[in-house]
Amino acid sequence: MERARIIIYGNQKQNVEDMTNQIVSIAKNDKAVVRGPIPLPTKKIRVVVRKNVSGEGNTAWDRYEMRISKRIVDIYRSDKAMRDVMKIQVPDDVHIEIDVTR
Repeated sequence: MERARIIIYGNQKQNVEDMTNQIVSIAKNDKAVVRGPIPLPTKKIRVVVRKNVSGEGNTAWDRYEMRISKRIVDIYRSDKAMRDVMKIQVPDDVHIEIDVTR
């Protein structure tokens, strides 16, 4: 039995959700066994930098944050579903990893 684990991640949560729903609906239309989507915790990357580079004057800080959303979908026993998933147009800010195991 083959399993394809699809990991979808990106910094725009809505785009990640849309891609996940699209992959799940394609797999279910092809009558594949689908497990997921499994939401993983949102990773928050924070960077704090000082505004004044010379070191003189008031100490003021800029705070930047990036949130990375991640979902996992497992698809079992369907080559046609995997071919259809690979034909999906993926937005620039969403990344997909596919791992196939036996």
